[in-house]
Amino acid sequence: MTRGVLFDLYGVVMRVQTPEAIAAIERAAGFGGPDLWEPFWALRAPYDHGVQSGRAYWAAVAATSGRSIADPDAVIAAEVAGWSWPDDQMVDYVRGLARRCPVGVLSDVPVDVIEMLERDQPWIGQLPSVTLSGRVGKGKPDAAVFRLAVAGLGLAPQDVLFTDDRPRNVEAARRCGLRGVVFEGLDALRPLVDAHLAGRDVGLPRHGPRSAMVWQPDGIQEE
Repeated sequence: MTRGVLFDLYGVVMRVQTPEAIAAIERAAGFGGPDLWEPFWALRAPYDHGVQSGRAYWAAVAATSGRSIADPDAVIAAEVAGWSWPDDQMVDYVRGLARRCPVGVLSDVPVDVIEMLERDQPWIGQLPSVTLSGRVGKGKPDAAVFRLAVAGLGLAPQDVLFTDDRPRNVEAARRCGLRGVVFEGLDALRPLVDAHLAGRDVGLPRHGPRSAMVWQPDGIQEE
């Protein structure tokens, strides 16, 4: 039996923004605190899904707070730099795992960040399944992106273990028939992946371990 593993990127394989990176974004924007970060996250989806440019996104963030940004390109550059740090131990683990089984990544990232990843983390593009929201126009927890990611691995959903640092995304994966576990560090993840690849039940999908699953273009159905 062939089984595979699907990884979120940020908070799992890549590091989230540090306090220093956050401060750099605030300096470039000319303001910070809730005025910046509340609209930063509330307005994020169109930018992450590739339907809005970085400039348009940051203009919306500023307008929501009644501010203006003098140099949006500098803010974009500061934000991209903040997403540029890999967890080297996790990168080594994922690359090693890819020699044992089908491995993919599924992440919500805008095109500006994707271009940095393609330049600085070329190993990502060597994986059989790379599903990035800025390229496919959809993000988690949409079932469509899980279908795309699983199709790239060439496996049935119940044979794929997904890990993400956000519980809601893990639960969404389980609803789509994947197995899913919340990422709590490599030491905790490694034995779960080993058990999964050995055929043991880990991160059971909502459908349970014994239900017969049929992969259809419009989703998963039970027989």
